[in-house]
Amino acid sequence: MRDSIARAFAWVLHLCLPARGRHRAPEPPDPVVICAPRAPVPVHVLARTLPAPDPFRIPPYMDPGHVERRREAWKQRERRLAIALALAGVDYPYVAEGVHQVTRGVAA
Repeated sequence: MRDSIARAFAWVLHLCLPARGRHRAPEPPDPVVICAPRAPVPVHVLARTLPAPDPFRIPPYMDPGHVERRREAWKQRERRLAIALALAGVDYPYVAEGVHQVTRGVAA
């Protein structure tokens, strides 16, 4: 009997008093709404309409060094592939830049 009374009392306290302490879930903040002349505008919609912070930024494909950086990245990727395949025991026909390779048995 005492156990059921204690459980009922704990249940009533749980309903009346909010949880406290470190493990309590934080309450979500209210969404900020900025009032426009006709209707309120949510912040995420307003953020999409603001101009970019750096409007004079050059896109990467218009940068003069972009092509060279892409070429270097491609070479590095191919070197890494050749190393990984060599470690696995697979022959990969990789030729380093500036090295002349003589092919034999190729009919012209």
